[in-house]
Amino acid sequence: MKLQYFRKTFSERGTYLIVLSGIFVAVLSVLGLALDVANLQRAKLRMQRAVDTSAINAVYRFDDGLSNSALETMAEQIVRENLLHVGFSTGSIPFGFPNATVSNLGTSNPRQITIDARVNVNLHILKIIPGLGSIDLVSASAVAVNRKVYAALVLDTSGSMLYPSTKAANMKLAAKAFVDRFADNDFLSVVRF
Repeated sequence: MKLQYFRKTFSERGTYLIVLSGIFVAVLSVLGLALDVANLQRAKLRMQRAVDTSAINAVYRFDDGLSNSALETMAEQIVRENLLHVGFSTGSIPFGFPNATVSNLGTSNPRQITIDARVNVNLHILKIIPGLGSIDLVSASAVAVNRKVYAALVLDTSGSMLYPSTKAANMKLAAKAFVDRFADNDFLSVVRF
């Protein structure tokens, strides 16, 4: 009985080979799909960082006396440089992007910048699936607003700061650097103890 079972399964080896090769192809497809999804997520994260960095940098430059168009051009250039720095090629950035827009909001919030960017991601398996051909375009956007800041700086002027003398000098340098980070329309108070 056992010998007959062995002969039957031995003669069906070709069937098992076909089934195993089908399973192998399915596993490779799932792995390829997982890699494509990971590439999309990675590209989205890198793009969002580039756009956020540009928006924050533009907000700091609002008080430099630059025109809105100069700020938009500068923000777009920063996004483009950051995208190239993190590994995107020039060809993967579509024409017309990144796009930056500076708008005036009124007296309490003088200006805001909105930055949009898109990039093409190299995919392998998702390109093959019908209906998902346009999924290789990843986009990110950021909005930054120039708001007034209200802050307090507390300085230790007690006797413990006298020795060594570098403590007081370092405190003065740090306080100056802290104050220099604020715009002219921000409110800053200094408290000594």
